[in-house]
Amino acid sequence: MAKDILETIKEAETKASGWINQINSETIAFTLALGAFLAKTDKNSKPYRDALTTSQLRNFFGEMRRIHMKVRNKQELSGDLLRDFLMLSPKLAYAEARVLQSKRGSKIKEFVKAINILITAVDRAEKKKQAFENFVNIIEAIVAYHKANGGRD
Repeated sequence: MAKDILETIKEAETKASGWINQINSETIAFTLALGAFLAKTDKNSKPYRDALTTSQLRNFFGEMRRIHMKVRNKQELSGDLLRDFLMLSPKLAYAEARVLQSKRGSKIKEFVKAINILITAVDRAEKKKQAFENFVNIIEAIVAYHKANGGRD
């Protein structure tokens, strides 16, 4: 399964700019695959040992939502709001390092890689506010599919 998700994430590198501009069935398939992967455990591991926890997802989601609330009232994603959005990447790197210090088998690496691809796509988009809105929708879908596939704390 890990190999499949790594291929899916690699494909996302080339497709993310399109997904950020307009969500389509491929985008939804990506969110389903990633959400399910993050919630499931590998066959040989202890139950939920390597799965990404809901708390880990929620920490990122909460920070993203905070930025989203500020962006909703603006005409564009720029200045301090763009900076705050781009700072999600180093915050994810910090969270990843913390998790990997205590849990070697966590799937947070794949999550961080996928999210960084999407953050880069938003940053490169011409219409950054719309791209950010689609980013939020994609993250919401990943969280939903994570929960639907048994994601837990």
